[in-house]
Amino acid sequence: MTVTYLANEGVMLDDGERVVLIDALFREGVAGYAVHSPALRDSLERARPPFDRVTAVLVTHRHDDHFDPASVMRFLAHNPRATVLAGADVVAPLTAFSDPVELIERRVRTASPDWMGTVRRVVGGIPVTALGLRHGYRHNYGLDHRGYVVEIAGLRVLHLGDLEVIPENIDPFQFPGMDIDVALVPYWMLLDGEGRERVRSGIAARHVLAFHIEPGRAAAIARRLATLYPEAVPLIEPGRQWRLGRGR
Repeated sequence: MTVTYLANEGVMLDDGERVVLIDALFREGVAGYAVHSPALRDSLERARPPFDRVTAVLVTHRHDDHFDPASVMRFLAHNPRATVLAGADVVAPLTAFSDPVELIERRVRTASPDWMGTVRRVVGGIPVTALGLRHGYRHNYGLDHRGYVVEIAGLRVLHLGDLEVIPENIDPFQFPGMDIDVALVPYWMLLDGEGRERVRSGIAARHVLAFHIEPGRAAAIARRLATLYPEAVPLIEPGRQWRLGRGR
């Protein structure tokens, strides 16, 4: 399986046959955080290769650096194969577009697990478990936010979105028993002692990739990660790819 970093927490998973986008369809983003180049955004939304092979689009939450309804709807119009999985508060803005009801009914599925709960779906032929997680900032505890475990190419890939570093966001899921191969985590987890321990023993993934890194601070953050959690790979360069398999 190949993991491609796109921007912020946007990634693409590709096993050569099936392709998954997570938090990749957004536009203006949030000041200070990475956004797509105009050319890449246009290729994404027009579903140009390799994005024409995407069958599953996953959204962790509705913030502008993870999701834009116009971007999602434009992508669906250009890619008839893709299905979206998201929370109810992400799906709702899509209905603001002119006459989208039939498209949404056919191509958009909802998964809003309770906090510390799970919902399992098959999206575009890919098994996905949505995880009820609290967002990474205390004032957004009421936000509908989820992580995902994606099963692809015989691997399990965990995408945590913007989660708060608290035991209730990790321990109930018993991740070591899930046999996670790749964990995509917000970099701030690895700067915090408790967060590092939760990643190391509470998730116990074979590979750790750190994202949501501000471009203006990327060099400094990469240096800190190299000291505090040298096994982690910081996601900084758009388009960079990692080829991953079991035991590697």
